[in-house]
Amino acid sequence: MTILDQIHARRIVEALRFGVPTHDSVSALGSGQSHLEHKFDELIRNVAINSDVSPLGFVFNGGFGTGKSHLLESLEAAAVRDGYVVSRATISRGLPLHETIRVVYDLVAATKVNGFSEDFMMTRLTSALFEVRTDLVGLRRWTRAKVDEGQLAPIFLAIVSALQNAVFASSDLATLVDYLSGATVPVTEIKQALKRFAPHITDVRAPKASERPWQTIAFLSQLFQTLGHRGWIVLFDELELMRLQGPVARAKAYAELARWFGLDGQLNITGLGVVGCITPDYFEAYIDADSQVWPACRDAVEAPQRLFARVSNEHLAPLAQLGMGFLEYQQTNVCRPTVGADLEAVQARIKPIYEVAYNVTIPTLAVGDSDGRQGMRPVIRRWMLLWDLHRAGRAADIEDYGVNAAYEGSDDNDDDS
Repeated sequence: MTILDQIHARRIVEALRFGVPTHDSVSALGSGQSHLEHKFDELIRNVAINSDVSPLGFVFNGGFGTGKSHLLESLEAAAVRDGYVVSRATISRGLPLHETIRVVYDLVAATKVNGFSEDFMMTRLTSALFEVRTDLVGLRRWTRAKVDEGQLAPIFLAIVSALQNAVFASSDLATLVDYLSGATVPVTEIKQALKRFAPHITDVRAPKASERPWQTIAFLSQLFQTLGHRGWIVLFDELELMRLQGPVARAKAYAELARWFGLDGQLNITGLGVVGCITPDYFEAYIDADSQVWPACRDAVEAPQRLFARVSNEHLAPLAQLGMGFLEYQQTNVCRPTVGADLEAVQARIKPIYEVAYNVTIPTLAVGDSDGRQGMRPVIRRWMLLWDLHRAGRAADIEDYGVNAAYEGSDDNDDDS
């Protein structure tokens, strides 16, 4: 065992002790949700082979403390490790789901992939174009076909040509990347960049504002695969915060949810997988037309009516119905408290890391039937405390499921073997 191994192990242990979801601690801990991990494994396999399946992913639910966000962290770490581009966004009042171009911008800004962490889009593209010299012929052929089919605006074909001819560190290259990232770019700037790098392309028509985010999503999915990644995985945390929006905005969010999961069948996005999490009470409180809870919004009936009330929104009503029906169908995907064999498996993964961190041998602790039902963090803290006591020679203070004496030790003096 090297000093670096021990330092790395200690960092993981301290992250687990304090519930900090670092990449290493999440990878070490696992999710404890084997049924949802299997579902995710199937999803990313379909993404990798460009399987034309619908929906493009799934939504799971769980109560407070069941580990929804931790599961997303675990899925993210697994997908990054397997060569996927992973983008994650947390829905909130400041990031409403129905404003899709803002969501795309947030996702791209929060993208993770092996080897690239900061300013992903710019660093990944410059690496591909100027270091690896990636050929974009296949992407150009795909884009041209989509433009001919009317699924993409001509500007995307112009962008592919411009990227192939771009100059390193050019401000025009930054403009192209900004546009692909969902940022607001003045028309004059994007046209200037295209004229400089793709002067032979005369048709640079951009999509309508309402169509731009979905065309961007389809294009990015193909671009990431062209750059050598297995696909694009999008993760949505706290979908239940759609409730913070007004009734019409919430109705639009259901429509956008249907599009994210490919339920409309319009763009036929391949290479994309989507996973979201939501609280288990959302459907009953906000969607269910027969809900008896108070106050019940009954969006299943009222959301389409609100969208039909305005001509500009009426095309979204069928999509909203699809989105709400999808959430109802997804209620069986439950993030369960980690108990029993799954919790024992978690301990089996943490124990050897703790032993390396402090160069000790520690006992396997008994797992009770109620352990994990209030979340894994308290259980892991208890394990750490019991192992700390054992390491400090205070095994007499340890019972099967608790501690009789407060632990007053300090990690400042735990260099013992």
